[in-house]
Amino acid sequence: MISLESLDLSYNQLTGEIPVTLTLLNFLAYLNLSYNNLSGRIPTNPQFDTLYQDGTAYVGNKYLCGTPDGMNCSNNYRPSTNETTENRYGQENVLFVLVIFSGFVTGISGVFLLLYLIDDNWRSRYWRAVDKIVSKIVNCKL
Repeated sequence: MISLESLDLSYNQLTGEIPVTLTLLNFLAYLNLSYNNLSGRIPTNPQFDTLYQDGTAYVGNKYLCGTPDGMNCSNNYRPSTNETTENRYGQENVLFVLVIFSGFVTGISGVFLLLYLIDDNWRSRYWRAVDKIVSKIVNCKL
């Protein structure tokens, strides 16, 4: 692993600080950590500093500070790991509920559509069965 020459971890939804141990990769000639949720100070050492002279390795990580853009780390807001994780799980929960709801609506709509497309005999038997079930539920005494 120490002889690694290229590392591209862009667009991986990584969070937290860049590990200082990356500076130990002496053969690393290319590094791309762009478009993640990284925060904190960018590690430095003479060899590691040559990897990001143009600044493109860290684009899209708005909470990173230090070189190459020279942003002062003392004024930089850094979200906690819990905050970024909670935001991600909140978005996933909303998406999950929307998918379940749309599946339910589609399924119910399909059942009613089929009932109106099939012949009258099947339709009347279905609604009689539904009426029996509803009347049993309504007349149920606890």
